[in-house]
Amino acid sequence: MNYQADRLIWRSIAQLQSYGIAVPDAIKARDPREPHLEEKMIFETRIIRAISKHFRQQRKEVISYLETAYPGRKVDIALPYDLLLYDGSEDALAELIRIFTAAANDGVLMFSELVRPAIDLTGVNAEAARIAATEAGRLVEQLDETTTKALRKTLTQFVENPGMTVGDVIGSLKYTLGPDRALTVAVTEITNVYAKATQIAGEELAHLHPGVPVVKIWYTNRDDRVCPVCGPLEGKEVGINEYFDGNIYNPPAHTRCRCWTQTTTRIGDE
Repeated sequence: MNYQADRLIWRSIAQLQSYGIAVPDAIKARDPREPHLEEKMIFETRIIRAISKHFRQQRKEVISYLETAYPGRKVDIALPYDLLLYDGSEDALAELIRIFTAAANDGVLMFSELVRPAIDLTGVNAEAARIAATEAGRLVEQLDETTTKALRKTLTQFVENPGMTVGDVIGSLKYTLGPDRALTVAVTEITNVYAKATQIAGEELAHLHPGVPVVKIWYTNRDDRVCPVCGPLEGKEVGINEYFDGNIYNPPAHTRCRCWTQTTTRIGDE
């Protein structure tokens, strides 16, 4: 994969936005103020690819299953992409663990660049890697659980309705196994992984320097897609172990949340 090409693409999109040029929501980048913006968008791209591959294999398996079990009911429309029940969760998990671990480590690096005093991040990186693996496992489990529920519902309709084709099944699953869902998951999970990485780094800093006030500040993308939940949190500051208004500990506050927190110290403020 050409990550340099990904970087150039996302950099161009962000530049268009900085000029006030509208871009489609599907490719709208994060706020130019956001630390490690390009890295986050590249990780999002990698997640989209990993999940989309998983979905494609699952779609293929669904088609194969239905055409074998119901040979008289062939696809009667041209499918926009191939498709499901693929037992490839281990492959998807391994790839997502690699991506999440790299993203979490970058989150720790981002913390180290922005916060003083400096601390030994060896333990923080190890904890970040552990959390990354946990979050990747949680994600794959959720993905497959949601897909299974949608598939069971659709297959029940297929069996009970003789006029329904394999193509109808695939069409009804276009969001469940499509690019829009992959994008939604990628945006949400990168927000989540970076927030968790900076949180554990901030907690370690507070533990090692108990006399240093460590805080986190909430930032939104300040555009027309900021929701009523996140909008009022822009610029709000709380202690590293405290909650923001609405009992929100860290982003994401909701699915496809693009907010972020920046951890800093208040040395000399007290």
